[in-house]
Amino acid sequence: MNTGVRLDQPHPIVRRREVRVFGNDFGRLFNDEVSSAAGATGRQLRWSPAQSGVVVIPRHGPLVALMPVYRYAVGEVSLEFPRGMCLEGEPFEAAAARELREETGLRATALRRLGTIHADTGMIDDTVGVLVAEVDPDQAVEGTPEPLESHAPPQWFPFDGLGATLAGGGVHCALTLAALALFDASVADAGALDVSEMAAGVA
Repeated sequence: MNTGVRLDQPHPIVRRREVRVFGNDFGRLFNDEVSSAAGATGRQLRWSPAQSGVVVIPRHGPLVALMPVYRYAVGEVSLEFPRGMCLEGEPFEAAAARELREETGLRATALRRLGTIHADTGMIDDTVGVLVAEVDPDQAVEGTPEPLESHAPPQWFPFDGLGATLAGGGVHCALTLAALALFDASVADAGALDVSEMAAGVA
């Protein structure tokens, strides 16, 4: 059993021919012809987004904000961190501040990049930046989401109390869960959040 950080390297799946089947402003879908090291051949679906993406963790002292979003693809409301696609040539930090402002009305007073994740390593060839945004909820304005986006106001949770929400199945978004894992690791490295930082009037 391998228990260390060094991983055995499996053989790659090789792309023999790129086959585009669909494209729009958001990206392109491919059904590539591929082969394995053992000589097996077949097809692999691959979605290639037009730009990288960002996930933003709004933080105010020991609190983090999650946003109820209606997601058409799953037909239900999902509790998520704000997220979206970068504009062409836009750095992660600028995209995070913009998406946060548009979706929640919150303004980032400071941003810290935690790392990058992939939304679905089996199908999507994207890179998504994960950032923490320090915010002041008292300074929030009305958000300006896209016309076909459906959001409710952000809900604030003590980060050290999110375990019950997760255990109860309250968060299903894979990007949000991955971002939470990075944030949890960063908090562990930096030490516990100081609950004395909590601002009055934030529920």
